Amino acid sequence: MIVSPDGATAGSERWPACRKKWRAGAADRATASRRPAIAPSTSIATEAQEFQDYLARLRAARDKQEFDQYMAERQSRNASPANRPDEGPSPQPPHAG
Repeated sequence: MIVSPDGATAGSERWPACRKKWRAGAADRATASRRPAIAPSTSIATEAQEFQDYLARLRAARDKQEFDQYMAERQSRNASPANRPDEGPSPQPPHAG
């Protein structure tokens, strides 16, 4: 006598239904392995190129942001005369006399 994992015997009502489901699943798995592949190399190559382009744009944006920040800091340093060592109060010439 054949007994299923849930305790049903081969003659019970549930056993044939389980067997049909299992066979249908096996048929689906067999046909899936026979389906032609959809050119994954072209889609992967396209995805890889798009990702590389994205990374290049991201790096350029980050570099521009860092450069703009540097230029803003440099301009703010140059704007205040106290921070310029060569343009402090001009020394008074000695009095002759």
